[in-house]
Amino acid sequence: MEGFFRVDENKIDTKEIIDYFIEVYNDTLDILTNYRNCFYILPILEIAIEDYEKHQEILRKIFYNIISSAFDIDCESEESFCKRFHSFEEIEDKMNVNIKRYFVFSDYDNSELPLRTKIENYSKTQMGFSTLFKEKSEPQIFLIFIYSWIAQIIDILIICTSLRLNPYIRFSITFHYLILIMHNFTEDINLKEMIERTIIFYIFTRTIHYDKFKIVEFTEYCNCIKDKNIISNILNKVHEREIDIFKGGIKQIESIILDEYSVIL
Repeated sequence: MEGFFRVDENKIDTKEIIDYFIEVYNDTLDILTNYRNCFYILPILEIAIEDYEKHQEILRKIFYNIISSAFDIDCESEESFCKRFHSFEEIEDKMNVNIKRYFVFSDYDNSELPLRTKIENYSKTQMGFSTLFKEKSEPQIFLIFIYSWIAQIIDILIICTSLRLNPYIRFSITFHYLILIMHNFTEDINLKEMIERTIIFYIFTRTIHYDKFKIVEFTEYCNCIKDKNIISNILNKVHEREIDIFKGGIKQIESIILDEYSVIL
């Protein structure tokens, strides 16, 4: 929540932010109070990042490499991008046709919508958008929105690589951008294995219906799975069946997950 509170209070809907903060605070308090033995809450950024400015520079460099590839141009900064483009229509017209559909914001199932429509729909869901971006140009708004998604994925991959963690992604748009950029990282065996697990985690959230968890208390569920290495079992079966998770096989993986969880839920 820190990022929200660093914004000038005159540029955001303060009440909306505070209401959201209260919800986040209460959820966190519930976890710390009732499930303290099930979760570790750690200062991940402080552990993983020694030089914050250098880290941000790495994020920006990778981001503009991706933007350069998307538009078949040499783009190193916001300034150079805004010199080339002046409207959402110009941006959309110059996008590489092969990845145009990947640039989504909140309309995951409507990837063919015009860029302007996508951004307008997304802006309606963002707290304080109208005042925060009032003086921004359309290319600046595009970069801010795209950066928030792509940099988030890059950040997750860098931090989890540093700490040897497997990231869990549940939002469809976030996962969408992982799929967009993941092939830039799969030559590294460790990153490839980490992304493979992340994809399986995401497929799990779409395979095991939420209602199944209503029949069991969370602590009981934890006890049921604590001695089971489910992710390794799933991966072993994926590899045994020679399923290339980066080229499809989603239905086969769903079937493997259902088999693994049939003895638990």
